[in-house]
Amino acid sequence: ADVDEVNRALVDLNGQLNLKASMMDITATLQEQALLNTTLVAELCLGRWIWKSLRTKQGGLVPWNLQTANSDPSNLVWERDRTHIVCATPGLYELSIGFFSRRRPLVKVLVNSEPVLTVNTPPQGVTHHAGGRVSQSGRYTNSSVTGLTHHDFLALPAKAKVSLLYEGDDDAEAFMALKKL
Repeated sequence: ADVDEVNRALVDLNGQLNLKASMMDITATLQEQALLNTTLVAELCLGRWIWKSLRTKQGGLVPWNLQTANSDPSNLVWERDRTHIVCATPGLYELSIGFFSRRRPLVKVLVNSEPVLTVNTPPQGVTHHAGGRVSQSGRYTNSSVTGLTHHDFLALPAKAKVSLLYEGDDDAEAFMALKKL
């Protein structure tokens, strides 16, 4: 290789190196990404649980049989068939619940075993026809297609135990969703 070829190779290599990001640029980008990840994780802290066993536990407490979503299991702590979800981190939470039964149920939201909210649709609310059941609905023939649903917000202390107390038909099913705001 002559000197001109080596010089051309060095100029080409220098041009390629100039296109690479500096360590300062990489560090700044990684810091921005970490901040974005923290924001997204905080926004996506949600869990959803289902009661399908048709049986309550002591005093009408609903056991959560299935977990269908949980983006932060260290904060939204669930154990199969337990009657509460532990919200480890204090703060504002969005609560959504739904109960599917033949007759209107009475539902109480408990935080650390204390009632904080009672949900019961008044008679002049929404009218459900035919008991909320569909005679030919395929897979869900035995389930109600309408139910008592509620959406609310709770300001929870650290390690709060959120439970639902149910009074109603024996063959009901339910869901609960919690989202940290």
